[in-house]
Amino acid sequence: MEPENKLNTNSCSKKNKILTQVAEKQKMAKEKMIAFVFTHRRAVVLLIGILAIFGVPVFINECYKHGGYITMWEAADVLSYYGAILGAPITVGTLAITILFTRKQIQRESYLKDKKEVWSRLDEKFTSALKLISPIPPMKECIEKGRKDPSEAIMILQRYRMSCRTALDEILPYLSGEDYLKVKDLISPITVMANQCFDIAEEESSAYKKIQDLNGRNSAQRAIDMETQHPGSFPEQTLSFCRELIQNTDGLSYEIAFQEIGKINEKIVTLYEESYRPLLALKRTTFERIDNEVQKEADSILQLWRK
Repeated sequence: MEPENKLNTNSCSKKNKILTQVAEKQKMAKEKMIAFVFTHRRAVVLLIGILAIFGVPVFINECYKHGGYITMWEAADVLSYYGAILGAPITVGTLAITILFTRKQIQRESYLKDKKEVWSRLDEKFTSALKLISPIPPMKECIEKGRKDPSEAIMILQRYRMSCRTALDEILPYLSGEDYLKVKDLISPITVMANQCFDIAEEESSAYKKIQDLNGRNSAQRAIDMETQHPGSFPEQTLSFCRELIQNTDGLSYEIAFQEIGKINEKIVTLYEESYRPLLALKRTTFERIDNEVQKEADSILQLWRK
């Protein structure tokens, strides 16, 4: 009995294995068929449309040739009935497509409006940031006011350095992760430019500080002389400041200081020509590219097969 049971078990096992393999092959064939239909869905829809519009009428006509069908109605009646049946879904489908397309147009306009507002605001922010770090306006102000009052030039340069450090602070909070990637190649050179401008402004501020020290050298020398003649006239802190100022201006002249400022201004002009102007062009091309991308994305919304 045992060999017979074992034989039956082996037979059932082989049969199950064969059935499993057949089921897997059918499943794979079904999946391939679905994938093929999905991949070539336009061609399949077109083929079904051609068969429905041209194939069925031909088939009806062939059925009534040579008296093949004897019915209470003629082929023309069947074709008329089929036309009415076929026309109903076509009408409903056309209406559905019209509604869907109208809905997608509304979605497109809404998308365009939102994106245009976002990028228009960001465009203004970037323009404002670039104006803040432009090295030419503070240089002009310092040339106009610094010769008469170097302390005013120093204040102008301090404000400018602060602007260089905070130029992008009003932009970054407005950027999403996706939007940041679109302007990343613009933010990096702006940051580099702002750092370069900060360093030059610091250098120019030091040069104007020398002129300020030269302006105060005579007063410092008079204070030292008065203290020599009348000890105790000034506190030690004031005297230390005067001695340091005189020491810092030894061997320094107005001519040397203004020559140094002139060289720094030449560096500023070079930086403006070689780095700042190309940055303006990069900003323009970046936002033109983004605008084109937004337009393409908006147009893709009109595609009927897109959700």
